[in-house]
Amino acid sequence: MTKIRDPRFPAILALGLYSIYAPSAKAASSPSFTITAPASMMTIKNPSVNQANFIITPQNGFTGTINVGCNLAQNPSGTMYPPLCGQSGPAMAPPTVTGPNPVTFPLTIATYGEPMPVSLRYRRPAFPAGGHALLAFALLLFIPVSGRTRRNQLCLVFASVLITLIGCGSGSMSTPTPTGNYIFTVTGTDQATGKINSSVNFTVIVQ
Repeated sequence: MTKIRDPRFPAILALGLYSIYAPSAKAASSPSFTITAPASMMTIKNPSVNQANFIITPQNGFTGTINVGCNLAQNPSGTMYPPLCGQSGPAMAPPTVTGPNPVTFPLTIATYGEPMPVSLRYRRPAFPAGGHALLAFALLLFIPVSGRTRRNQLCLVFASVLITLIGCGSGSMSTPTPTGNYIFTVTGTDQATGKINSSVNFTVIVQ
């Protein structure tokens, strides 16, 4: 009996073996980013206001604005006056990645014992306390009254301004931050989706 051999058999066999043993294609990685600290720890004096520059490195073509957070993760003494960490001043704008290059953003780390940056303690009112006295003074100028009444009004305005200045001078925080190692977690979230997160721990040593 004559055997008929298909000339395509080697090619068919090779194709079948490749489909069995060939590695599966990996799914494309999604755009993301990583946050790195300038160092694993930072030593600061008490009291003081310090700055640390963190780095955002985009991966797989990520671009966008990142919301940054800095939260106390470990408080060794349970004190009510731990160091404060956050964005302060002009650097409060969220960092934005526009290309493949890393982006640096600063964080302010402060300890109690001297006035804190305003953005770390509270948001400044739209109309400062002393402004009320100045506004009252301006309004009095346009109210027709007798000379004696005018003098009494000006004395009241002057007294209110003086009280305001004294109050501002005594508003600094004098309770010092206890010495120790405080661990903060710095996080970054994609502002557009809220799904891409990166975080890094950062130790602050208060001396």
